[in-house]
Amino acid sequence: GDGDGDGDGDGSDTNTNTLILSLYCLDNDANASSTTTSATTTTATTRRKRLLQKLGRLHSIIHSKILPLYHKRYPHQWYTGGEGIAFGIHCEPSPSPSTESESESVPHLRAIIRYGPHPLDEHYAMAMMMCLSKDLHTFYKMDVAIECWDVEDGQILLIEGSGSGSGSGSGSG
Repeated sequence: GDGDGDGDGDGSDTNTNTLILSLYCLDNDANASSTTTSATTTTATTRRKRLLQKLGRLHSIIHSKILPLYHKRYPHQWYTGGEGIAFGIHCEPSPSPSTESESESVPHLRAIIRYGPHPLDEHYAMAMMMCLSKDLHTFYKMDVAIECWDVEDGQILLIEGSGSGSGSGSGSG
């Protein structure tokens, strides 16, 4: 594709109005392991394996318990007729032992949402992520970090946050 988004059938416009939601597990065991010396012997491979197992449990909780409840409690007709938020595990190959740069490859859950010209789907998805983060902590004692990234505009939370600090109060309704 030529990347110009002109809709000429080359697939280059598929990223238009696309929101990428990335959900990262925060290590709940970090406080407990920091007091023991055996934590230093844990290999990067073992930590990665535990993280992947944790992501599997998290994925199961989100899709079997939380999202079905949200669909009943907060009905939403997606503007483009999509099915809404569906997470999958996003994982790149482990870094080589010689580099061990874990920052290059952090397994996490990812959902890609394509929305129409109306921003309501995007705002709804972000609101659900706020609820999800709170409910995972409250009911399942799981702490997560969530990144909302608009392919065209960049990181939504930073964009939304920069407008909310002005104190204009024009955002009601």
